[in-house]
Amino acid sequence: MSTTLSLSQNVADYAYCEADSRIAPHYQTLILEDGVEEVGTAAFANNLFGEVQFPESLKRIGANAFMGCEGLTRIVLPEGVTEIGVGAFMGCIRLQEVRLPSSLERIDDAVFLGCTSLQQVVWPNGLRSIGTFSFCECAKLQAISLPDSIEEIGDFAFRGCESLATVKLSASLTHIGMHAFLGAPIRLLSIPEAVQEIGAGAFGGTFSIACESPAFRLKNGILLDVPETHILWGSCDEKELILPEVRSIGDFAFAYAKMQHVVLPSGLQQIGNGAFFGCSEIESIDIPQAVQSIGASAFELCVRLKSVSIPAPISELPNYLFKKCVSLEHLALPETVRTIGDYAFYGCRSMKTLDLPESVQSIGAMAFAGMYELAKVSLPENLQEIPRGAFYYDTQLAEVIWPKHLTDIAAGAFYCTPRTLLPSIPEQFRTRAIEPISEPGPLG
Repeated sequence: MSTTLSLSQNVADYAYCEADSRIAPHYQTLILEDGVEEVGTAAFANNLFGEVQFPESLKRIGANAFMGCEGLTRIVLPEGVTEIGVGAFMGCIRLQEVRLPSSLERIDDAVFLGCTSLQQVVWPNGLRSIGTFSFCECAKLQAISLPDSIEEIGDFAFRGCESLATVKLSASLTHIGMHAFLGAPIRLLSIPEAVQEIGAGAFGGTFSIACESPAFRLKNGILLDVPETHILWGSCDEKELILPEVRSIGDFAFAYAKMQHVVLPSGLQQIGNGAFFGCSEIESIDIPQAVQSIGASAFELCVRLKSVSIPAPISELPNYLFKKCVSLEHLALPETVRTIGDYAFYGCRSMKTLDLPESVQSIGAMAFAGMYELAKVSLPENLQEIPRGAFYYDTQLAEVIWPKHLTDIAAGAFYCTPRTLLPSIPEQFRTRAIEPISEPGPLG
């Protein structure tokens, strides 16, 4: 039985995708013969080829054409290819090397998303843009040197490239998208002179930055916009970080930084999503009274944070705000807080008591789950609903002061809480409140 599949004509959409029984898993090699110009959408998706040979005649590879081909280890595309469609090689988890032709001007969205073994990319001169999610989650990619023809890097392009330590950007680069390098441990990133736009959270996880662009200012290890009112990025290995007078801190601006204490400016109005995400050394932070909004995950995984006080203007505590702040013991909330988001205090296992202000009208799913030491909760009188998994796995919860106007307790809200709590749960909600739900088990 032959282990090679040879094709001499253009391949139609879905022609040999996994749903088509005409192709069997014993084929190890795919040969596209000279004359083939196009490979259609999802034409070979989820097949097991270990090798694909592309012809010099090839012009276009359609969206998802080789998505999920987990046997592929190397791709060499010939000169003449001008289009690689969205997700064309997404999820090729054994792919290690990619060579792109100089005829290609754009890498489309998600082309190599989730290629977790990818280590080497040969970048062609002539390439002008890298699409959204194009190399996201390429966990083994260690270094990239982009040709000077590249003008744009899309949102999330290299997000989650957890081994990416060396990056050389293009001299022609003008736009760096949102979260473009978030989570990449880049040792030193030099921002070229031509750069005019940097998206939110572009460099969260980068250790050091140099900046040649006049559109931004780099002061004392902090990257600011030109009016110097907004922080895009910062890094600190000192015990204390004193921030300049700015109005806002951008998304993931200080993600994974190592300071123990942060002094925020008195005029600060906005703290972005993930602004201090994963700052594992922070022990305390004072949020100024001028702050009007705090983004989701702003202090998530600040594992040494022990106390925090939320200022009076704040009305919403967003999703994941203090998720897995495992050392958090003291929390002061103002009477202005009306909403607490999903997973806001999930895994805050050192907190023993929780007094929610009477202003709180809604709390999110799993908001207080996994708080192992929590013994007493006082819920506001006007709270009407306790959502799914709200106090899931709070194994020491012995006392709840219930709202007077409670209308519903959702499934699993008090799953795996002490049996002694059961009689105090309003009878009409009791069975549903303690039933199991499909959420993560006990927290580490």
